[in-house]
Amino acid sequence: MEVRGPCPRLMVDKSTRKKIFFDDSGSVKLEPNSKGVVHRVANQRLASVIGTDDAQFLSFIDGCLQWDPARRMTPNDALHHEWLSKPPQTTTTTTTTTPTPTISGSGGGSIK
Repeated sequence: MEVRGPCPRLMVDKSTRKKIFFDDSGSVKLEPNSKGVVHRVANQRLASVIGTDDAQFLSFIDGCLQWDPARRMTPNDALHHEWLSKPPQTTTTTTTTTPTPTISGSGGGSIK
């Protein structure tokens, strides 16, 4: 709820545990959790929580996190989402090899 905002009233009304999390008007009970933290409704941006500004990735996650199942991305929609369809970013890495030192033994041969 910190990112998505309040749960739709219809969903709250259907919940069997609504008395624990919501008051009689359907508003979220802002009470501290076990660590003493009070989580506020809709006070965080998805990009901040996830730590990215990748618009395609945020669109994918947003589609997965819709409150209303009718608006939520289906598995088939997810498989065809542009974020999964785009080619992975390639990074080039340069590998350098260090020559193996040669140790000469008393027998005249070399050990690598």
